Amino acid sequence: MNRKERRAAAHTQRKLDQKAEKKLAANPNTVSEPNTVCDATKVMTASAGNNTTKTPTWDSWEGWDNDDPPPPYPPCQDGKEESRKPISDAKRASNQRNAQKSTGAQTQSGKDKSKMNATRHGLCSQTVLLPSEDPIVYQAFLESIFEQWCPATDQENRLTEVIGIAEWRLRRVPALEAGIYSVGLLEHNSLFLDEADPIKRDRDVQGKLYLIYEKQLKNLSLQERRLRSQHKSDTTELKQLQQDRIEKAKQAEQALKDEREAIVKRAAKISANCYKLNKPFRPANFGFDFTYDEYDHYWKLQDAQYELTEEVLDFHKVIEAHRNAKKAA
Repeated sequence: MNRKERRAAAHTQRKLDQKAEKKLAANPNTVSEPNTVCDATKVMTASAGNNTTKTPTWDSWEGWDNDDPPPPYPPCQDGKEESRKPISDAKRASNQRNAQKSTGAQTQSGKDKSKMNATRHGLCSQTVLLPSEDPIVYQAFLESIFEQWCPATDQENRLTEVIGIAEWRLRRVPALEAGIYSVGLLEHNSLFLDEADPIKRDRDVQGKLYLIYEKQLKNLSLQERRLRSQHKSDTTELKQLQQDRIEKAKQAEQALKDEREAIVKRAAKISANCYKLNKPFRPANFGFDFTYDEYDHYWKLQDAQYELTEEVLDFHKVIEAHRNAKKAA
């Protein structure tokens, strides 16, 4: 606070004091109201001849008209100074000893349980399993999800696992809702003891418990909608990925088939031209990776097959089978 602000505070305080004195003089029987201004802003001017070297305080301070630094503000609340008793060494040592007794869980099982203390329903938590759920059952459920979707790539595997986690949490919702009603019925069972009709009693129980636990039930419904929306988005993405993968595989298979058919047609054309010109047909000279014996073996089988079924054999499969047979022999 600079000198100008201090002077303004002192001027305001003097005006308040003058108004209080005038009000008291006009009606002496009126009990003066306590001043609500904090004592830290009250300034009591001392005599100008007081030259003591005592540390100035807010009750008597001569620093307004000189450059002396102001004293520290006393703690105040609602116009009253607050005195705080310093803690003793014995009390501090006692607090430290008591703190050593509250160290939390010691065993691993206790730590696993304590870290789940804030978990209410686990529908949106990073931890998949609740302490009451069986990991073996969850693993079997997840394996069934993988068998259902048959992922083939890393991205499909990740999406399949996310879908399995969402379905596992969605399976938890009905049990949680039933648990809310069950706990509510135990806690508020006395509200429905006077009703004799069991049908009306059950209806009243459901309605009353819904009003009591409306917030919890709405939150549960909200989490369920979020899980279903995310599950739908993930399944749509996984289906698209698998469809694209299958389509690419079909295209690659068709491209390979077309390439092999072109090789066979080219080889047949070159072989026919060599026969017309009375020249030997050597496939290696034209860039083919098969021998003339393999080529001749295919056409012998193809002619025999075509006479019986009019089917066209796969050239490369026949060549591969012929090579395997020669290796085995």
